Amino acid sequence: MLKLGVLGLFWEAKECFTTMDKAFDTRPRSFAGKLMGYDHAMFGFSHYGPYWHEVRKLVSVELLLNRQLELLNHVRDSEVKLFIKELYGQWIQNGDRPALVVMKEKCWHLAMKRRRIG
Repeated sequence: MLKLGVLGLFWEAKECFTTMDKAFDTRPRSFAGKLMGYDHAMFGFSHYGPYWHEVRKLVSVELLLNRQLELLNHVRDSEVKLFIKELYGQWIQNGDRPALVVMKEKCWHLAMKRRRIG
């Protein structure tokens, strides 16, 4: 089984993703996929298969269209600004000591606040 490889020619890449696609259609299970991907159920962590293909279609149509990305650009900007402001506030409170930040929690709260408030 090929663990890692580099394809230098177009026809090699084409063969891997068309003729030999079944050999390359699985992702290894990882602790990160289990923890962050809700036991490999999220799009980026799930294994290729019928579920992955359906979710990919939805993501392509609903989330990743240029128009949708442009419409939500201001939301992403405000999320990042708020996130940095909160991190800066925590750093100020701690003075010279390092600030412990749980990024998973910060990102989750930021996403949920934005989703509720709009």
